[in-house]
Amino acid sequence: MKNRILGLNMVDIAPNSTGSLYGIVNMASAVAAFFAPIFANIVDFNWNLVFGFAVAFYVAGFAIFCKFARFKPQIFNEAKDQLEPLM
Repeated sequence: MKNRILGLNMVDIAPNSTGSLYGIVNMASAVAAFFAPIFANIVDFNWNLVFGFAVAFYVAGFAIFCKFARFKPQIFNEAKDQLEPLM
């Protein structure tokens, strides 16, 4: 369910560059997945601590998403020739 909502949000905010935006988000999740076994090794496979950090990571991500998610096209969606000057 989470991935469907996240994917729809990316289509809403940047329909012209959804692929690039989705790639950036997937890269961030891949980096987290890369460091998870390293973190588990550092805490000596204390599974309560490992899963506690995973829960905290997901809750923090959800809170940030709820705080900053907007379902309208953003400025980076427009082509460069369509942007208006700031001044």
